[in-house]
Amino acid sequence: MKKFNFIGLLMAFVGVIAMTSCEHPYADYTPGAQENNQGVYFPGKIDFTVSAEDTFVEIPVARTNDAEAAEVAYRVEADELFTYGRTVSFAAGATDAIIKIEFDGSALVVGQKYDIKIQLDQAEATAYAVSEYTFSVTLPEPWVSMGQGIYFDDLLCYALADPSAYQGVGTYVEFQQHAEETHRIRVVNPYGPETVAAMWGGLPSWMTFTEGTHYIEFDVTDPNNIKIAPNENVVELSDEAGNVVAIAYMLGINMNSYNYDLAFIWYLEYPIVLKDGIIKYPTDGMTFSAFQGGQYLGDFDVANQMGYMQYYLPGTSFVNYDMYVEYGGMKVEADNATTSVVLNFGFGGDVESFKFALVDGNITDATAIVEAIVAGSEEIAIYEGNTETYEYTVPVQGTGMKTVVAVPYAEGEAKTDYAVVYAFYFPGMGGGELPEVDITVAIDSVVGITGNPAYEESYPSDSTMCIYMEANAEELTAIKGYVATGVPAEVTPEEIFAQGGEDFSDFIAEMAENGYALAVYKGLTPGTTYDVFLAFTTIYGETKYFREQYTPGAAAEQTGMRLSAKAPAYNVLDLAPATLR
Repeated sequence: MKKFNFIGLLMAFVGVIAMTSCEHPYADYTPGAQENNQGVYFPGKIDFTVSAEDTFVEIPVARTNDAEAAEVAYRVEADELFTYGRTVSFAAGATDAIIKIEFDGSALVVGQKYDIKIQLDQAEATAYAVSEYTFSVTLPEPWVSMGQGIYFDDLLCYALADPSAYQGVGTYVEFQQHAEETHRIRVVNPYGPETVAAMWGGLPSWMTFTEGTHYIEFDVTDPNNIKIAPNENVVELSDEAGNVVAIAYMLGINMNSYNYDLAFIWYLEYPIVLKDGIIKYPTDGMTFSAFQGGQYLGDFDVANQMGYMQYYLPGTSFVNYDMYVEYGGMKVEADNATTSVVLNFGFGGDVESFKFALVDGNITDATAIVEAIVAGSEEIAIYEGNTETYEYTVPVQGTGMKTVVAVPYAEGEAKTDYAVVYAFYFPGMGGGELPEVDITVAIDSVVGITGNPAYEESYPSDSTMCIYMEANAEELTAIKGYVATGVPAEVTPEEIFAQGGEDFSDFIAEMAENGYALAVYKGLTPGTTYDVFLAFTTIYGETKYFREQYTPGAAAEQTGMRLSAKAPAYNVLDLAPATLR
């Protein structure tokens, strides 16, 4: 293991300007054959940013025939707040003129974008350039720059082969605060090309970016439950009852080869928090997702798996007290009777030392153990470590579940908020057999699984598939699923999940509460056979795989993955919205 350090990579930012122009490819064109009209056109499309004191904007118009003075008519579609003429005048010998659009800047709504569609007289328009455009006028909200903070990524870089690499992926980003509503804070171009290039060391050929400036805005009114504010990059996702359960933030990045728009989805049940100047996203409470034409396609994987996706506000002192521990195997001493466990540790750059304990069992609430470590209790064995040594060997007897609880220290203080808890199975002398985890899986229609025909209307059997999963939640650490069509028979589940798959780990909490979980797929093609893969990773370090096929609307005998007739009538509507896939 290595000692990790966050690395901030500087990126440049473009300041706010009063008017931005997206130059049209026809702006400096060479005309074709001579036209017998004025040949008018717009040399470029302009989006105007104005102030409350402004009273007009000027839109340039050009022509190809400047032999004589001329007036050319135009038509406008705009809000009634705007006034304008009906013709644009060219002087003899002049190729340029101005259309003046007048308004009272103080009457405009702050933050609203006003579109102004102008079409030049088509009888006088050139065939070689654009003679109709929609311009925009915006009175921006009063945002004030806070300076540069640091963004650390555990989203775009989630698929890196070495998860520890997440800890070194960072870049500077600009923060702004609303001058009047100070609880509103936003980040400028958080996933722009400069940011991604800084994180990736360059831009891949398959990646393109949406034009313009993008913002992600936070409402920090409640520091323990920060909200992502609505804007043009935010899509709300609802459950069957119409309740908003997640927010999808469109990154403005496109995968060219698949025509996917990339996004992250934040599930509202997992809070975003602000503490000590750090906006921290929830670990495993997000997914890296794909959209197409504004429609949600599905998730690539869980984002923020290591919990490092966070923003450091400008002026915040950056520290990293994170720790990492994993089971590194077993050692047997020369007497062939004494066994020890090998533990591998990793440390954030500001960890100076640490203490840890190894206790029996699968401990989920380690509060008491953390307190005992800090107090120096003699009731448990406490080991001290330093950040120059990554491997530690601890004597252990017997077999079974063990839990490591480690507390980092810096400047002589215990950083209990960063304590790490890690459980693993210790096989002991001779290895022994891993405990068997009893997992039940069944696939059917929702009606078939629940035994309740009332669900047929909402979940039609010919286009819906329901996956039933039952296991002891305390024995599971992760679940993955993958549903597709046309997967060759020789492809194994191991190969499927080595390439990814959809994270089903949320269902573990569902099992803990209900004893089972249901994954419901809607909108399937009737009569089409779907390949279903499932992978259950246990606390004992093994993964159990399932593979079957299911055809919506086919006869009940189609699959062996089916509940027996004694299955109770489970209530689909009692499920958390996030489980409806």
